[in-house]
Amino acid sequence: SLHFFQGFTDLNTTVFCIQVTSINSYNIQNNKFDQLRCYSTNGRISLKVIICAGGGPRVRNNSIGNMSIANSIINFSNGSTYGIFGVNTGPVINHNLICRITARGDDNNASLIGIYINGGSVDSIYNNKIAHLINGNDGVANFPPLTGMQIYPSTAGGGGNMIEKNEIYALVNTCTDGGGTVIGLQVGNNMNIRKNFIHHLSNNNPISNSTIYGILIPDK
Repeated sequence: SLHFFQGFTDLNTTVFCIQVTSINSYNIQNNKFDQLRCYSTNGRISLKVIICAGGGPRVRNNSIGNMSIANSIINFSNGSTYGIFGVNTGPVINHNLICRITARGDDNNASLIGIYINGGSVDSIYNNKIAHLINGNDGVANFPPLTGMQIYPSTAGGGGNMIEKNEIYALVNTCTDGGGTVIGLQVGNNMNIRKNFIHHLSNNNPISNSTIYGILIPDK
């Protein structure tokens, strides 16, 4: 159980549980994270449970959140929240559980994303489960505060550049005004997508231009 508190003078803070930056390949595996809390009086805490940068990591068999405990991980601040956060990595990400995470922020920075990859390449992302993510963000219309996976490699990688056999479900946006778009899987170029099971995405927002997407490929 870890509780992170941001004081009045620290407007923006980043918190991570595991961070690895390397030019060599490495493994992040068999870790469990539960009962994490972020609090802020005047700013934002960006919570990134696992960060991997460079080196072609193998991220597997990690549990971020506890399926049997509601609100296992909560970010009460206006900062963003990520289960797995990768930059310029070329990763293999498989058999991870990301679940029971709640974001309670109320501005456009308070997004919640299960798996986020930006830059570099992606080898493969498969057999992961992302479930029971809740965001109450009521930001501007069309702002996507809740996403299961957001994968944006800049180049093609090995392993078929595959996103397959992942299950994403029970993503719920509870805001009642402003934005509130919910996305199961958002993907850029250089990826192949197959055999993913995305279901039970919901949005309580009455604004007509707030949307639910199972799979969104904005560049297509």
